[in-house]
Parts: sequence; C-alpha cells; structure tokens
Amino acid sequence: AVTSAAAVPGCQTGASHEGDIAAAARFAVETAKAYGGGRLDFHDEAEFAALVARYGPLAHLQTLGNAPRES
Repeated sequence: AVTSAAAVPGCQTGASHEGDIAAAARFAVETAKAYGGGRLDFHDEAEFAALVARYGPLAHLQTLGNAPRES
C-alpha cells in the first residue's frame, strides 16, 4: 500500500490527480443519494424484461452450482 500526504503518480488505482479523485467521490455520493431517494434506477425495466424473456432468469448462476458436495 502507498501512504502519502500527496497523490502519488502510478498508484494502484490509476487515479492520481486530486481533482479526478474528488470528482469521482462526489459522483459516487450523489449517485448513492439519488438511488437511496428513489430518483435513480440502475437498469431499464423494459430492457431487463426483454432480456429475461430471451434468456430466462439465469437464477442458476447465483448458486454454488450442481456439483456434489465434498464430505
């Protein structure tokens, strides 16, 4: 981990300009406030319904799979 009082070029996140980091933080906070307040959706309902109609719910991908468990 890099610890410094100033931004260090080439740090692991790739973001080293203080203005970029501040803008990203503001965006994240404002997005969270809008989503929490019910003014923002992260997906389009009609497009999601079309994808589910075409491919199914794909709920099997949210499991640990069908492999036998080790004893």
